[in-house]
Amino acid sequence: MPGLLLAGVMSVYVLIVNRHIPAQRFDPIALLSALRRGFWALMLPVIIFGGIYSGMFTANEVAVVACVYAFFVELFIHKTIKFNQWLYCIFYVAIPHLRVRCDVS
Repeated sequence: MPGLLLAGVMSVYVLIVNRHIPAQRFDPIALLSALRRGFWALMLPVIIFGGIYSGMFTANEVAVVACVYAFFVELFIHKTIKFNQWLYCIFYVAIPHLRVRCDVS
């Protein structure tokens, strides 16, 4: 019941906020194009749930696999992140986080 209530509230919110956007006809070619461009990103939930339900990964292991897969897809397939940006993420975000994590343990 709470899920249905939340879905209803979110549906009403979307209708109110987006009422000024004109309606467009359904274009199956655009849908297929978007699915083709997003194929690798859409495979992430398949890997996560498939790995957990098949018993190949535990929840902690699938988190690491998901991070590595997302990194690979963004760096080499979509090419939305450059290698120097990745290094920035490692040195200025991940390492200080690990340092704080080790101090707390």
